[in-house]
Amino acid sequence: MPIVVRRKPFLSLEPKDLPSIRDDQLRDHLETETYGLTGKDFTAALQRIKDRDPRYRGIRRVRVVEVVSVIPIADRHGKVYKGYAAGGNFRYDV
Repeated sequence: MPIVVRRKPFLSLEPKDLPSIRDDQLRDHLETETYGLTGKDFTAALQRIKDRDPRYRGIRRVRVVEVVSVIPIADRHGKVYKGYAAGGNFRYDV
């Protein structure tokens, strides 16, 4: 299955999303700063990073990696040139 990258709003991240963040430095920083936090405490830590951390001040979106099944789209010669995510293909272009 293909791996796709999509952008997710920073403040909508959950602890389960951290391992799928594409940027290694950001992922490691968030895992360190939010270790053991859940719920409102986790969201407050994200807000604090967004407001005060000099490297990530003002961050709005984070790129996350996902594995999805896609429906291949082929040209008339049979060569696949793109795919759409199966089930709900709003704004997915692979």
